[in-house]
Amino acid sequence: MALSKPITSKLKERSRTFHEEWEMQYCFTESKALKPICLICSTTIAVAKKYNLERHFKQNHSSINKNYPEGSSLRAEFIKKKKKEIFAKNKKPFSDGEIIKEALSIFSNNCNDKNIKTKADGISLSRNTVTRRVEEMSNDISNQITQTVTKYLLELSQLETTSTGRDIFMKIKECVDRKGIAWEKINSVCTDGAPAMTGKINSCVALLKQFLGRELFSYHCIIHQEALCAKDMKFNDVIDPVVRCINYIRAKALHRRQFRVLFEEEINEFGELHLYCAVRWLSKGEMLKHFFSFAERGLAIFSRKAGNA
Repeated sequence: MALSKPITSKLKERSRTFHEEWEMQYCFTESKALKPICLICSTTIAVAKKYNLERHFKQNHSSINKNYPEGSSLRAEFIKKKKKEIFAKNKKPFSDGEIIKEALSIFSNNCNDKNIKTKADGISLSRNTVTRRVEEMSNDISNQITQTVTKYLLELSQLETTSTGRDIFMKIKECVDRKGIAWEKINSVCTDGAPAMTGKINSCVALLKQFLGRELFSYHCIIHQEALCAKDMKFNDVIDPVVRCINYIRAKALHRRQFRVLFEEEINEFGELHLYCAVRWLSKGEMLKHFFSFAERGLAIFSRKAGNA
């Protein structure tokens, strides 16, 4: 006669199941690994027990109850923002919130608890709401960075048609003016070695100096040790055959189709071969690493063809 499952094990399983009310009480949600994750500090708790979550909340986030009292609309709004922040950090589609809302509705309708159902229905996780919240967080972060600009990315700007020194200068000027940064605080500029950036008359740096009416410390961006090593050491015996083989594959549509058929699995994993560009630093290493990540069976064929071409 088969023995039934011990009652104690059933109680353990029930006690280690994440309960939705813990989200409002202790600011926790359940991760993909079915473990509780703190919405405030992103700490993961190993065992989903009420005592563990309560202890973490009281030790680390006790001030939340003062600023956002439990059961209040402020607390619900705080939880919504924190959940949307997790969506943004993990780069999840904003429409996933609707799936979570549907799962919450199914749970609340079957748990026979009116309080849980009311709280679940009050959480807005629609795609438009998540999008709006993420935009608000993005604007808030941008404003904070503007106040204390040190070494962080301020903005990404797209050059429409040409990439002359004047085009780049105008984009920088628009960005600085839009963010309200004082031009007097700009004392130095760091660029790459492109003529559009470092020329004497119409480069971005020259136009910036003319606009400010004073001198600026202009620096070249940090020189990587790998780049210096690659320039000093002669890799022609290795680089030239590889470049010739890659150009042979990428130059003609027929060769490229043959290569895709032969290396379908590798392309899905590593992507297509990179073209070599002498201007970009460290591209030699990336190109060689990518080239030799493919199987040797087909590379020998294309190498021989490229050598005979």
